[in-house]
Amino acid sequence: MRTSKPITVTLGRQQSSVDNRLASGAYDSASEVIRAALRALDRRNSWWRKSGPGSRKL
Repeated sequence: MRTSKPITVTLGRQQSSVDNRLASGAYDSASEVIRAALRALDRRNSWWRKSGPGSRKL
């Protein structure tokens, strides 16, 4: 059973960023690039919730 769902995304200016990463050999597919970007965004958002404005450090 497949756990993911194919989607279509229009990247606009960001397409060249994906293309450059593929051309460099760092990634094997556009899907890998997008997944890596989403993981980085998740990490940043997690940090922001813990350490960003409005948080309190003890």
